[in-house]
Amino acid sequence: MNYTSSAQRIWGVAKDTPSSACRCSPSVLPGHRRRGIGGALLGRAHMHARNWGVHALFMHCLTENAAMMHLARKQGMDIVTEAGEADAWLKLPPADASSYMGAVFQQRVALFDSALKRQLANARRIADALKPGPASRAQEK
Repeated sequence: MNYTSSAQRIWGVAKDTPSSACRCSPSVLPGHRRRGIGGALLGRAHMHARNWGVHALFMHCLTENAAMMHLARKQGMDIVTEAGEADAWLKLPPADASSYMGAVFQQRVALFDSALKRQLANARRIADALKPGPASRAQEK
């Protein structure tokens, strides 16, 4: 799962793999941090892992990684620190109709958002193409 800009470049990525416990490693590009993208990625990872039947979500980082530690605390994960490293765990409830419908809704909102941003980018390109440029101003003189 990823978050993309209107130019469809990846801002952040969360990787997870279905099993009884799933390791999640959200990563956001430096220029796009502190905008809630990491939390959104982690939230989506929780939803997908839960719907895949995963029982626990796991994150590992260094204790000096303040952003990752903040995300883990904000998501309600239990954090264990030892020797400069931190492990964060979150027990996931079983999937239910609400979690499945939540995932469908999130996906539809993401598709709508992507289409809206694409249309806005296209409209801007058309508007820029219709603006009189230096060549047309020279012809008017």
